[in-house]
Amino acid sequence: MNNNVLFSIIVPIYNVEKDIPLCLDSILAQTYNDFEVICINDGSKDDSLNVVKSYEKKDSRVKCYSHENHGVSYTRNKGIELAKGDYIWFIDSDDWIDKDACSILSEEIKKNASDIIVFGGNVFMSKDWNEEDEYLDNAFIYFKQNLNTRKAFYEGKSINALMYETGSYPLIWNKVYKKELIVLNDIKYEESLALGEDEAFLFYIYPLAQTISYIPNKLYHYQRNRPSSATDKIVRQYVKRANQNLRMAQIIEGYWRKLELFPEYTYEYLKRYCSLLYDSAMTIRYDRKTYEEYIKNVNNFLGENFIEFLEYSLSSIDTSQVFEHKEYKVGRKIYYIPNRIHSLKEYYECFGLRKTVKRINRWLKKSICRIIKWEYWKEHSTFCRMIYFYYKYIFKGYSDYKKIKKQVGEKTVLVSCAALGTGDIYQVSLLLKEWIDRNELKDYCFLVVGNNEKKVAESLFPQLYEGHILQIDMSTHERLRKLRTFVGKENIDFYYFCHFDNMLDYLQITWAIQGRHGWNMMDFYRFKGMNLPEEAKLIGPCLADKADEIEMLFKRYNLKCGKTVLLAPYATCVDSFPANFWENIVDRLQKKGYTICTNCGKDEIPVVGTEGIFIPYSSIIQFLDKAGAYIGIRSGLSDIISSSKCKKVVFYTEHSMFWPDGVAMDYLSLNDMGLTSGALEFLISQVNSDEIIEEICKAI
Repeated sequence: MNNNVLFSIIVPIYNVEKDIPLCLDSILAQTYNDFEVICINDGSKDDSLNVVKSYEKKDSRVKCYSHENHGVSYTRNKGIELAKGDYIWFIDSDDWIDKDACSILSEEIKKNASDIIVFGGNVFMSKDWNEEDEYLDNAFIYFKQNLNTRKAFYEGKSINALMYETGSYPLIWNKVYKKELIVLNDIKYEESLALGEDEAFLFYIYPLAQTISYIPNKLYHYQRNRPSSATDKIVRQYVKRANQNLRMAQIIEGYWRKLELFPEYTYEYLKRYCSLLYDSAMTIRYDRKTYEEYIKNVNNFLGENFIEFLEYSLSSIDTSQVFEHKEYKVGRKIYYIPNRIHSLKEYYECFGLRKTVKRINRWLKKSICRIIKWEYWKEHSTFCRMIYFYYKYIFKGYSDYKKIKKQVGEKTVLVSCAALGTGDIYQVSLLLKEWIDRNELKDYCFLVVGNNEKKVAESLFPQLYEGHILQIDMSTHERLRKLRTFVGKENIDFYYFCHFDNMLDYLQITWAIQGRHGWNMMDFYRFKGMNLPEEAKLIGPCLADKADEIEMLFKRYNLKCGKTVLLAPYATCVDSFPANFWENIVDRLQKKGYTICTNCGKDEIPVVGTEGIFIPYSSIIQFLDKAGAYIGIRSGLSDIISSSKCKKVVFYTEHSMFWPDGVAMDYLSLNDMGLTSGALEFLISQVNSDEIIEEICKAI
């Protein structure tokens, strides 16, 4: 390291006189002081410049610069030129950071000195945000999904970190970057982009990073501003964003070619931008002329990249293995894949698989080729994509299938379900005995992916799964699913219970016919996934006696029988909750004489004022029977505890990562599914939390 500061914090300033004090106060309040704050005024028309100058006079760490309005990319590039620190952090002027942020980051730097360090953050709505306006901006939900980062360290393969690690993109503010990496490679923000400059910067810098750290701490607080509500402005914004996304894709493609990342990483590139450009096209599809012109431009841009990727994929995999199985015939009897097919022409000469093409065409239309006119791809790459798909999923999937059958027995039927979460395993288990009996199965093996799912199955339903369960990895599970779809469910001993298939279409239809809720999640598993009648019997969990174990827990934590509340505040939508929500519940219930504890897994922190306690799946139902009450976010745990005799309170958020607004509670209600009765269930938002807390305290 040099003799200068460790961090250069770059803050672009533009018309933020009301917000900048909170931002700068949070930076200057750091418990770690080895940093500089570079504030660059980008031609503000309000009093922002004078506000920043007042901070410069009070604190020597603040350095104020000003220029005419050139945009945020120009301003950040100027900040990079002025920076003296070893690491650079870009902070938006209306956001703020935790007081320990720099201290935590400095410790990570001492430990790994990574080129990029990624951390977590929270999203807050600005004061002028309206509950009714949120439908205008799906980014709210997107940010909720991506802000939680997990602890990880990457050395090499930095593109994998970019494409697959939570929190990598498109966020610029939840990272610090080694200045040396930026300067030596002449990395700059793309000033020609009015939108998407952050993402372009990340696609520039990630491939060059040798080490990347991910830390779970939420150090940054991002303020989400309210979008314009005028319809014509929204339409113009969509058109502008669509064109900017295409421009960004072109710029990044050029840069990756300069780094010689193509064709090896063309798949990662296409995976990101085919989806992005398709979504952009959908937002402007009502403007027919603009839409058609946009699609034409996308066709021209993506076409050559896609063909190049297919030829590279085929030439780089060894497909010499002979696929010999008399009962497995696809189309016109594929018994082999040619070794190292180097051109489209050679493949055309080898195969004429008309029937197979029909199956794969349907798959193709739903993936990358959705955005491109089908006739365009059909001429160039149908067979190449077919053989790539065949090798990756069908050939390998069949190999997985045979290995599993050899392990569990050739006559054993394989069974699995769609989501593979703990709640899904629980619900399927309730119906599984009926399904087995109706299908007269003697030998079966249930395939699960996660450890938690396996624990739920074995500990709660030993009568079903003892000697009948096998844990596999997610890739194997995906290949088996695609193999089943490809060959037809009637040609393979693999039953796959799915409740997601065309779910939203079915919801609208069943709700319209039945009124109120229509089908719920259990209905989908019962009627669609397992093809069972309404009168199908449910079995309950078979619990081992855990009385002694639970008694020890109560003594250890001084819990009160019948006056203990277990909180379960962790789920995929936990960030949707208002600040201090759980603390307010704890305060109110403790005043009523309740003992409160938080169910905490690994790396989870108990709610303030409560004891952290981990209760295994095998014990939690009996624990709650003795405790008296459960309050938690809707998750798989809610299904598992549904059979407890305790009082149950379950929250559904308007911004869950899996469900559209208003669907979650109707679809997943424990009461409506018949898993329990009398549970208090609430759809919570930022504005009704106080009312809900009041109702909870009256009921418990």
